[in-house]
Amino acid sequence: MTSLHDLGGVPLAWRQPRLFRHAFELTGPDNAVVARLERKNIITDRALAECADGRWEFRRAGLLSRRIVLRREGSDVEAGSFSRGFFGGKLELAGGREYRIRLLRMWPQHWAVLDADGTELARIEVAFSLLKHRARLTVPPEGARLEEIPLLVLFSWYHIVHPRHRGDSS
Repeated sequence: MTSLHDLGGVPLAWRQPRLFRHAFELTGPDNAVVARLERKNIITDRALAECADGRWEFRRAGLLSRRIVLRREGSDVEAGSFSRGFFGGKLELAGGREYRIRLLRMWPQHWAVLDADGTELARIEVAFSLLKHRARLTVPPEGARLEEIPLLVLFSWYHIVHPRHRGDSS
């Protein structure tokens, strides 16, 4: 896989390769897979995310919690946490840095990952479908230079598709 740091300004696409499977691939030029996200447990909402830059686990903090914990795969140490809010939420990383994931437009859905100053680091344009989820992702070159961009890109997609999958477990 190619590092997300090397793909600033390059059009990327999230796609769901198989119907009814909670697995997604981020593809780059020539449809090469750049990252993957797969929901592993529908009760705890546990998902694994991977790219050339690392592997992470996302999990709801408790059964009724709106807080989501981010960890490096296999670690008990929190890499960060996300608190849901209206039209997005706040992501706080272990080093103290804060980011926002915000819904910019409702139809069609456009989401952005923003730093504390409001600078856009990534944009996700969701293409609606009744059966499969897909989206275009743009990371500007200045966003691609950010050390945390792989985690921000992977988690932002988890946040976008997560509410839709919550109803699938019943």
